[in-house]
Amino acid sequence: MWEDWSSEVRKAASRTLGCTGHGRDVHFDLREKLGTGNERVCADVLRKIAHLGIMTATLLPEFIKCFSAEYVSVRLESCKTAAKLLIADERVVRELVQLTQYDPAWKIKAYAIKALGDIGMLTEKAESSLIWALRFEDEPGVRLEACVAIRKLNCRSSEVIHVLQDRVLVEPDATVKEEVRRTLDAFGMSGPEDNMEMIRQIKTEVQRLCKKSVVAAKVIMYEKELDKYERKAQYIGNMLDDMSEISSSDDVTPEINNVIFKSHDSSATRRNSLPRPPSITITPSADRPETRDKMSSRIDVVYEDDVPSPSAQRDTLTPNHDLKL
Repeated sequence: MWEDWSSEVRKAASRTLGCTGHGRDVHFDLREKLGTGNERVCADVLRKIAHLGIMTATLLPEFIKCFSAEYVSVRLESCKTAAKLLIADERVVRELVQLTQYDPAWKIKAYAIKALGDIGMLTEKAESSLIWALRFEDEPGVRLEACVAIRKLNCRSSEVIHVLQDRVLVEPDATVKEEVRRTLDAFGMSGPEDNMEMIRQIKTEVQRLCKKSVVAAKVIMYEKELDKYERKAQYIGNMLDDMSEISSSDDVTPEINNVIFKSHDSSATRRNSLPRPPSITITPSADRPETRDKMSSRIDVVYEDDVPSPSAQRDTLTPNHDLKL
């Protein structure tokens, strides 16, 4: 069962052991080698499990570990075994979903998606992973298996229908596109063939708008508009700064006027408080005594208010009077 070079002989030997009542010994031998064997042995054990159809509660934990094995061949045989035995276990489905999302090998993703479709256990995460694979996977084989799995699992949500209708338009691979059409027909949904003329016009317009000259012209136009708005914003900012300066100067002006007014008042007060200077007037000679001793001018001290005006002084003088000095 383990050492023969022919795979058919090994399968026949394992089947014979199971039919002759040695299935228990075969089961324990498979579990031990699955947990401790190398890459080739683990892959061979998984093929024998798929051939014999043996999956027990004690063998399942070691089988689940094979989904995260470091060898691609082991992960691949794990997906094939799960699909063949139709293991509808939540842990197995969770491991298959992990492989569809994060495995670096696209073949592992394709076989994991195929296993999900064969098992027939639909979960929310499984549906999301299938939609993602159909829309964004680069390999046509992965998109093809995702479309087949969606049809097998009977995913009829609005999101699935929308994705299928989109793939009819944008799918570059002819095989995948044909499978998408078949899935839409199975769901009783029509493709976008009725609107092909409008779709063609949309594609033509998109191609025209994606030209280099059109994109460059749009970029230049938007740059000019942006520059205009920046200048306008700068002008408004300068106006606001000037207005703030004017308002601050208006606040200082009343204080300056008040200081000037107070200085004028203090000056007037000081001027009024000072004594008035006396005025000196010379008495005419007519009113002087004729004695030589008394020839000196009489000087009277009078104030400004008591001084007569020049015209009055002229009226007091007579034409025949001689001034005697």
